[in-house]
Amino acid sequence: MICQGAGGGYGDVLERDPFQVLKDVEENILSTALAEEIYKVIIDPETLILDEPASINARCEEREKRKVRGRPYKEFCKDWVQPGPSEDLPYMGSWGDTGEEIIASPPGESRYTMQRRRDGSCHVV
Repeated sequence: MICQGAGGGYGDVLERDPFQVLKDVEENILSTALAEEIYKVIIDPETLILDEPASINARCEEREKRKVRGRPYKEFCKDWVQPGPSEDLPYMGSWGDTGEEIIASPPGESRYTMQRRRDGSCHVV
């Protein structure tokens, strides 16, 4: 078994239907504060009425802020891509693009690595 992180969802949060965000708030899956923070959907916390014009404006403002924060991909990778998982992170899986080495650091145990063999099995290094 290999456990690893996954993607953040099904697409751009600013493209999610505001009425679906409202539905999540009505079903107590999401707070009005998080609806605004994440999806830029403005919902009155008392009445749970969606403010469509304010939501459109908030989403337009966020799109403009993204343009200012944006960086070229190679520049982003210099800061983001790490040579391996943090030493204090319980981790099990490959790291990088080759998949030749499996890193295992179970909670409370020392980290070790395993090399992938040609037959697909692993052996501890």
